[in-house]
Formats: sequence, C-alpha cells, structure tokens
Amino acid sequence: MLKVLKRVLLIIGLVAIVGLALYFFFVVWQDVRNLWAVAVSNQSATQLSNPRWKILVTTGLTLVAGVILGLGIAFPSKRRYDEAELDKRVAKQLEETTQGTVPLR
Repeated sequence: MLKVLKRVLLIIGLVAIVGLALYFFFVVWQDVRNLWAVAVSNQSATQLSNPRWKILVTTGLTLVAGVILGLGIAFPSKRRYDEAELDKRVAKQLEETTQGTVPLR
C-alpha cells in the first residue's frame, strides 16, 4: 500500500512541478516581458495585464506540488518489519525495561 502511495505522490508531484514550470515560463514570463518592454520604452499600453496574481498562484501551486513530491520521496517503499518481527521487538524491549522492577499487586 505504501509503495503504491509513494509512486502516486511522486508522479503527481513531478508532473505538477514540470507543468507549472512550463506554465510559468511560457505564459507568466511572457506577461512579465511585455510589462518590462512597456516600462523601458516609456509608453503606455492599454492591453497589459497585471502578472502578479498569475505569479502568486503559480508559486503557491508549485509549493503544494513540492510538498507532495517531498511526501512521495519521504514515504517508505516497504515496511521495515513484518508483524511477527515487530511483535518480537516490542516484547523484547518491554522485557528489558521491566527487568529489575517490582511487579505491582
């Protein structure tokens, strides 16, 4: 189950980051370049759009995609111990911590 979840999160995160990077460079960056060209030429243009919201939304979505990708990287691909071995380890640790103590009655 964790292996499938890990792969799904990795794929979603990678696709989202690549898609948002492409969106930023082809759509948002074009708006910024147009705005810069008008500012440098000291002329007014009526067809300019403010790219601030596109940049903020792209940044926020990229942050979310990065968190999803990070979760996909951090998830283990398999369990460290199976149920029987985990029970043995817990019993051993419980035995070690209770040695030398007086049982409660």
